[in-house]
Amino acid sequence: MKKLVLTTLAACAFTAAAFAQGTISWSGVGGGLIVQTNGTVYSTFGVTQGAANGTQGTTFGNTAANNAALGYQGYYYELLAAANGTAAPTTVANLSAWSDTTLSSTNSNSASNNGRTTQVAANTAAVASHMPTGVTNAIILVGWSANLGNTWNAALLALQTQSWALLATPAYFGVSTVGEIAAHAGNPGANVFGGGNTADGTPINNSAINSPPGTPEQLDVLGVPEPGTLALAALGGASLLLFRRKK
Repeated sequence: MKKLVLTTLAACAFTAAAFAQGTISWSGVGGGLIVQTNGTVYSTFGVTQGAANGTQGTTFGNTAANNAALGYQGYYYELLAAANGTAAPTTVANLSAWSDTTLSSTNSNSASNNGRTTQVAANTAAVASHMPTGVTNAIILVGWSANLGNTWNAALLALQTQSWALLATPAYFGVSTVGEIAAHAGNPGANVFGGGNTADGTPINNSAINSPPGTPEQLDVLGVPEPGTLALAALGGASLLLFRRKK
C-alpha cells in the first residue's frame, strides 16, 4: 500500500512538473523593436470599404502630446502562444485560438525611444501562461492602438464584434511573424525575440522599421466594414438586449 501511495505521488509530481508554466525573458525588447502604423494598408482582420485613412509613421513615445497627435492613447502589445507548428493567424477566428501568455508591453514614454516597446513587469524569468516548461510552443506578438481597449481581452472582443467601426479615430492592429521556442524552468527564461535560431528555438524576428505588413513592426489600419456587416452586428446586439430584458 505504501509503495502504491509513493508511486502515485511520484506520478503526480512528474505530471505537475511536466505541465508547470515555463519562464521566458520578457526584457530588453524595447531597444530593438520599432513599430510603425501605416494608414495606406488595411489589416487582414477587418472587412474594409472605401479608402484607408490614418496616421503613418512610428508609434510615438507614450506622452500626452504625441497621443493627442495620433488621436488615441498609445499602443499595447501582448504575447500569445499556441501548439507548435501553428501558422500565423489571418482571421479573427484563427486569432481566437491563440492563448494569452499574460505578458504585455506598451509603447515607450521616452522621447529618445519613439517607436520602441516597454515591457510591463519586465523580467528575465517571467512566467508565461500556457507555455509549459520544456514544451516547444508557437508564439506571436499582437499589437493594437489603445482605442481598441487597454487589455488583450478587450481588443479581441473589439475585433470579434467589429466595434472599431464606430470609433471617431482610426484603429490599428498587427500580428508578428511566428516564432517557436521552448520555455525554461528558471532564470534566465527562453529568448522571445532575436534574429535567428537559438538553443531555445526560433524567436520572433525583431527586424528594423519599414518591414512588410504582418510583422510586429507594422500595425495596419482597420477599415470600415461593409454596410451589411454593420447591420448584422446591430441586429445581433439588439437580440442580446432583448434576451436580457426577457430574463
